[in-house]
Amino acid sequence: MDGLKGWLIILVVFAHSLQYSFGADYTNQGLFFDDYLFRYINSFHMPLFMFISGYLFYFSNKKNFSRIFRKKLIRIGIPYIAYSLCIYILNTLVSRHINLSVGDIICGYLMNIWLKWNMWYFLSLLINMTIISMITHICSKQSICNLLFILLFFVALIIPDEWMMNILKYMFTFFIFGYWANQYHLVDFIKFERTMNRKILLSSLLLIVLITFVGLTYGRNIFINNSGYSISLSSSSWRNTMVTDLVRYVYAIIVGGLSVVLCKKFIHNSLMRLLGNNTLGIYGIQCIVYVLLFKFYSLTGIHLEHSYIIAIAVTLVVLLTSLTTIRFFRKYKMLSFIFLGQ
Repeated sequence: MDGLKGWLIILVVFAHSLQYSFGADYTNQGLFFDDYLFRYINSFHMPLFMFISGYLFYFSNKKNFSRIFRKKLIRIGIPYIAYSLCIYILNTLVSRHINLSVGDIICGYLMNIWLKWNMWYFLSLLINMTIISMITHICSKQSICNLLFILLFFVALIIPDEWMMNILKYMFTFFIFGYWANQYHLVDFIKFERTMNRKILLSSLLLIVLITFVGLTYGRNIFINNSGYSISLSSSSWRNTMVTDLVRYVYAIIVGGLSVVLCKKFIHNSLMRLLGNNTLGIYGIQCIVYVLLFKFYSLTGIHLEHSYIIAIAVTLVVLLTSLTTIRFFRKYKMLSFIFLGQ
């Protein structure tokens, strides 16, 4: 499991490198969505992360609700507040709003969380865990819990997408899938074994065909950020939205599953496990690094030609910086508690 998480956090950092490494205009104009490799990675890496989170949460959810909530609030909530506050302060300082009062900073920070969902993955995790834990501890019958989960899915389809609710609703589904996969033993990550070369070859061919088809057919609309999630029955385009949602789910599940098969050859090593054990810290630190990089490009006006070599180099630097910073945090209990939830 740690090896798979390590592989996924590499994809997260690399995708952000493709997004932020070539200049402020490149990022602001969303030109990274035209990058075929970026499309591939972003189609499944965060849904698969959420699937794994739901899978692992099944083990934790057997405990008392208040104990679970308190533990997850410390483990995820405090680092979320710490990293998002750092990002907000950096944005404020770079924007030269240095005369703001403490009250202005706090109000601005809360509004920034509500409107922009800074560090959205942390917040999504907390919300998903709270919803699942509340339902399963209130309802003693699992069949009723499952019906409520399914009902939430359909209710989510008609809730407006404002304030990045589209991402929360989309990720909630994968969290549920992961939770069910563990509960009903649909996927056994614990006994994650290597596959035969023939299976890897077949998966590669299917993956290439699928990526080509969806990439040519849907392009940017495959991303939840670009095409929305909610279905409005009063709109004439509700059928198109429903088809897009369905294709997005199927694409993420199949491509994510095939990618897991393809990566089995190299995730069983100490480096991947090291990265997998530090995903929370790496995710938070890399967000701060990319904010600094984006602000640097914005202030200097530097633009670079798109290059995978540059993106790979930036990825390596960010991962090394993150692991070094995490090692420093662990030397001090307070920093470890605030930024790592430990």
